[in-house]
Amino acid sequence: DCREAELAPASMRLYTIELEKHIVPELGDIQIRELRRPRIRTFLQGLVGKGTRKICRAVLSGLLALAVDDQVITSNPARDLIRRRRTKARAAGERARDIKAMTRSQRDRFLAAAVNPELYTAALLGSLAGLRGGEVLGLQWDAIDLTAHQIRVRRQLLSDTTKSGKERLVDMAAPLVAHLEALQSRRRADAFQRGEPVSAWVVCSWLPEKPTETEAHRAHDRIRSAVIRTLKAAELPPHLTFHSTRHTYCSLLIAAGVSPVYVQQQAGHSDVAFTVRVYGSWFPVAQPGAVDAMAAGLALAQPVTKQAPTGNSPSGASQQAFQPTGTCGPLIQQTTLTP
Repeated sequence: DCREAELAPASMRLYTIELEKHIVPELGDIQIRELRRPRIRTFLQGLVGKGTRKICRAVLSGLLALAVDDQVITSNPARDLIRRRRTKARAAGERARDIKAMTRSQRDRFLAAAVNPELYTAALLGSLAGLRGGEVLGLQWDAIDLTAHQIRVRRQLLSDTTKSGKERLVDMAAPLVAHLEALQSRRRADAFQRGEPVSAWVVCSWLPEKPTETEAHRAHDRIRSAVIRTLKAAELPPHLTFHSTRHTYCSLLIAAGVSPVYVQQQAGHSDVAFTVRVYGSWFPVAQPGAVDAMAAGLALAQPVTKQAPTGNSPSGASQQAFQPTGTCGPLIQQTTLTP
């Protein structure tokens, strides 16, 4: 059913892992008709890690929804279990906490401590070009234009498409270009000495032309382990992950006043509303002189002139006079009445 829905291969692998690792061992012996909400709630509460619990709940709920469609059961017992009602304020706060971005100084410390060659290249691609983890490991030399300082992001490690299914052209920062030029020269020299062709892969040159799932998992694990060691060496918070380099890229661009449309296009977000919603807290709050810059060069059509006060009533104002009764009424032109 997931394949027919054209679910992304990475999501398919993740769902399969959680199904085989957690759901089947705990609930596999229970008949679907006998599965009750208390049992599912206990199972979900026993899972360690918010991410694992969320995925298992989604997979289990999806399976039971199919059972409802097939009229095996009348209702989905996993629906809305252990789900907090989120207000707009709480949702915004959760998004802000989920965005584990580094500051500029933290990014520099992380890169300085990244002694692992694979991680250093991968971290530069994440923090200076905004590539996702799968896009970083799936990057090949033929997608890089060092002259134009651009990368054509078109695939992931085990997929011929990006997460969004669309290609995008990403600008490279000057330090990233310099690093890739030097790396390519070293790779060519090493390959020439060995009498072998240059590996097509930018980060993990040991990968074969068509990696297996095991080899792909090994590449991800190597980067993940290197990140943990580097965070410890740089004395950075342990909750940061490799994906934090991409968050850092987007947040620092936004904080620098770059157009959110440009950030959306570079990062490959589905639309600019997503970029603003996720990274809105990094927008500069105060911009002195912004309104003056917006109005620069404007010539007023009607210049303002000042008139000296004369004590007379303004032109066009209705004249009034005090009547004996003390009330204020219109001035009436007096005429002489002849008998």
